[in-house]
Formats: sequence, structure tokens, C-alpha cells
Amino acid sequence: MKKIIITLYFSLSILASKAQGDITLFSMGELFQSSYLNPATFSTYDLSIGIPGFSNAVAVQLNGFNLGNINKNVSDGYFNISNFYNDVNANTVGVKMYSQSDLFHIRKQFGRYQIGFHSSVRTNSETVLSKNFIGFLAQGNLQYAGQDINFNATNIQSTSYIETGISVAREFERFTVGGRIKLLNGIANISTSNVDIRYHTATSSYDETTVTLGGRINSSGLPFFQDSIDGKKNIDTVFSQNNIKPFDNLGWSIDLGATYNVSPRLKISASAIDIGFINWKNKPYNYDLNNINIAFPGFSFLQVKDSTTRQQYLDSLQNLIKTTTGKNSYTTALPSRFMIGADYDLTLRDRIGLLFQMQYFINNFFPSYSFSYTRKVGTNWRITTNYSYYNSSYSNIGLGTSIKWGAFQIYAMQDDILLYFIPSNTRTVYLRFGCNLVWGEHRTRPRY
Repeated sequence: MKKIIITLYFSLSILASKAQGDITLFSMGELFQSSYLNPATFSTYDLSIGIPGFSNAVAVQLNGFNLGNINKNVSDGYFNISNFYNDVNANTVGVKMYSQSDLFHIRKQFGRYQIGFHSSVRTNSETVLSKNFIGFLAQGNLQYAGQDINFNATNIQSTSYIETGISVAREFERFTVGGRIKLLNGIANISTSNVDIRYHTATSSYDETTVTLGGRINSSGLPFFQDSIDGKKNIDTVFSQNNIKPFDNLGWSIDLGATYNVSPRLKISASAIDIGFINWKNKPYNYDLNNINIAFPGFSFLQVKDSTTRQQYLDSLQNLIKTTTGKNSYTTALPSRFMIGADYDLTLRDRIGLLFQMQYFINNFFPSYSFSYTRKVGTNWRITTNYSYYNSSYSNIGLGTSIKWGAFQIYAMQDDILLYFIPSNTRTVYLRFGCNLVWGEHRTRPRY
């Protein structure tokens, strides 16, 4: 079990993990990348081509705490987990991370149709720990005497995959509709399901303490965490490039979107993205804890004093919590997102917007609200800024810009520029930047 926990830790350290970002991107319709949020968004340009590896995004989001909670509890190289536990203001503590690197894209307009193709590498990771678990580590079990401590909120989902999509959008008189279908090739995954971890602390030191363990850990594309399966030696315990076989792990997802021009100045939009799944068949491993109940009466004096007796006790305890292993394929769903937005043109150069997002995050929905302002400077430069509430924080100001120089469209954006001014309040770090090739800018207003 110890080996599994250690491997989990390092696996999550290697895999990037998904945050609710892309708030600034929604207001930058001149970019091909904005169509990731709504496939019905018609481009400002007739043709857009992506330069391989030149467009990237990365994000980290903290749930239940901020950077200040970490910084103030670090002293002389030690982290005060007890004080950190007291600072946490939520029932769970989570870390979400996200990365995306575009391999290629092309999008072309044909009359009232717009057709696009893209491929990118994405990594999503979501890790949640129960606050009770942190309290148990920080302050021991005395405070829970006579109680059942529930750690069931603890959960891990981490996925890396290649996404290849084809999109079609159709423009009508006042509205547009669009959709994208995406083939998913899974690279690696580690995830938990049906987690059941409970710890009962006796009211008296003479009574037994009981631990209940249940749930499953799945992995694919990663080394096997144990030495054998059903008593048979397994040699797949060391990671190698041969473990990565994306074409063995297939999945599908869809994006749907629509926009409606209420008037020449006002446009509303709605979209649902990343609705899909991946079926993991490349070296799938399953580790089950089948409702294990362990009664711990405490250590005897001999067990504490004699190393041989103590080790025998620990070995017997380890055998009790030994996992059942298997090699069955399994399926994971993508973190889906839903958006509703409205844009209003104050002038030909000035626009304001509202955006509501809802993201699905490990059995929960998390909302965000944003107000944006966009300004077009000259003929080829756009600047956008926004103020948002998300991740239980009101201190979120985003900034983005794009400039066209010849055929080169260079852009950069960040959802959390207050990071540089008030780092202690930071819960989210999000950055997207890149370069596209574009031709044929449309300068006309709606035709009605």
C-alpha cells in the first residue's frame, strides 16, 4: 500500500493537472483558439493556420486555500500543517491543473460555412483531499474521540491525451450554429472511484480503533505498482516509452454552440464543450480495496521494544490491507463545461460582455461570472480586460491582447494579473500565449 501511495504522488507530480480558466479567451473572438469555447464563433478572418507548438496554455487552481495560506505556514524549511488546517475554510482542499499545446489547426470560411480542423495535446488533473484527512495528519485522532472520521471526499483524476477535431459552423440571418467532433487518443491516466475511507477513534485508550478502507485505483500507460497479479510475477514495473500507446486508448467527445444577434449591437451565445469519454485499454491496471476493516488495539511493550516483533506486526498489518489487482479496461469522462455569454458593441471599437460558466469538477458543479471590456486600437491591435468571480474569489482581473503583423497574429492573455500585486490572495494561475497565421479580415457589420 505504501508503494502505491508513493507512486501516486510521483505520477501526479509528472502529469500536469485542469483549472477553470479561458475566461479572457472567450472575449477574443479574433483568435481561432476562442472556438475551443464555442464552435459556432465565426472568425474575424477568412483563413487561420496554426504554427505547430507555438500556441500553449497552462493553469493551476487552488481550491479551499490560497498562496498566502502556504507562504505564512512555511518557516525554516518546515511546513506547519496544523496552522494550515486551521486556515482552510472549506470541507475539501483541491488542486486542479491544465495544460494544452496546439499541434496544428486550419480554419477556412466558405460563404456562410466555416470548417476547421485541429489537433492538440491536453492534460487535465484534479486532486481533492478531505479537510478531515488534513486535520487527522495535523492534529492526530484525539479530537475525534468517539467519532467516525470520513475521508471519502478524497479523489484523484489525472489524464493526458491527444485531441483531434473537425468543426463545422453555419451562419444564418441572425444566428449561427456549430459543432465539433473530436477523436481522443489517451496517453496516460490515473484515477480513483468509489473511495470509502473511514477511521473510528475509540472513546477510551483501552478500546480498539477501527479503520475501514474501500474503493478502486485505475491506471493506464503507467508502470504496474506491485510485483505480481494473482500470484504471478509481473515485469511491467518500470516505466518505458513502450507503455505509451495512444491508439489503444480511444475516446470521443463533442462541442456544441450557437450565437444569436438580438440586434446589430447585441449578441448572445451558448455552448457545451468536452462532452465525452476515453476507454483505457493500454496496460490497464485496477487496484481494489474491498471493504477492508482493520481493528487496531494498539502496540504492546514487546512490539515497541523488540524490532523483530514490531516488524512482524507491521508485516501482518500490511497483509491485511493488501489490494486485489486486475487488468480490466475502464472508462473516464472528460471535465465538461457549459457557457452562456452576451456581447454588446458600444461603438465600432468598444465592446462589453458578460459570461457565465459552469464546470463539472469531480461530482460537483462550480460557477464563474465575468464582466469584460474590449477595445480595438488602430486596425490590427485588440486589448481586452475582465473582472470575474470564480473559485470562491472576487479578486480576479484578466488581461489579454492580440496584434496582427502581416500574416502573423501574436497573442497573450492571463486571467489573474493580480498575482503580481497581491500574490497572497492568489488561487489561480492561468496563462495562454501563441501565434497564428491569418488572412482576409472581415470588416462588415451583420447583414440585417
